Amino acid sequence: MSLRRLAVMAGILAIGSALAYRAGSAAPPAGGAQAESVDVRYARAQLQLAEATLRKALDQNRRVGETISAGLLAQFTDSVHVAKAQLQSAEHPGEADALAGWIRRAESAVREAENRLKRANEVNRLVAGTVAAIDIERLRLSVDIAKLQVERGQSVAKASSEAKLRWQVDMLSDELTRVKSQTGVLLQNRGPTDF
Repeated sequence: MSLRRLAVMAGILAIGSALAYRAGSAAPPAGGAQAESVDVRYARAQLQLAEATLRKALDQNRRVGETISAGLLAQFTDSVHVAKAQLQSAEHPGEADALAGWIRRAESAVREAENRLKRANEVNRLVAGTVAAIDIERLRLSVDIAKLQVERGQSVAKASSEAKLRWQVDMLSDELTRVKSQTGVLLQNRGPTDF
């Protein structure tokens, strides 16, 4: 199965999960008031995975200095923050802002876009013209779009459930588009092996 198909399937699953969650598919605790819901257990497992991934990266950098870039470490750290917000939302569905994790994810996308632009500018400072002007412009526009997504998320915080869901689907669509674009770049040099 090609990477493109996997990326599309992952995006569809993510959109489906978001829609199911927003539709209220969360089941009540099976073992009474003290048993954790599936949503809480899922959010806790996601947090544990994010923390383990960050620990592994930090450990790898301790063993072999700077193996994992600062940008990638920042992404792993952001994943932990997003997972914590999602766990808090799952543990206290009536109290916590359900969009907090989504907004954290959007803020993480801003930092990632800013890091890509910063790296490209640094490369061009070292060797002028390494990254084409059009690519710098595209990276700058990606930062602008990511910031606008955060702004959109903050603006729907008190809006209708439909507006919130629309923004969440837009977020997933943007993420899927980025994955497809990156996958396309990776596959372009492989030749016509799978369409």
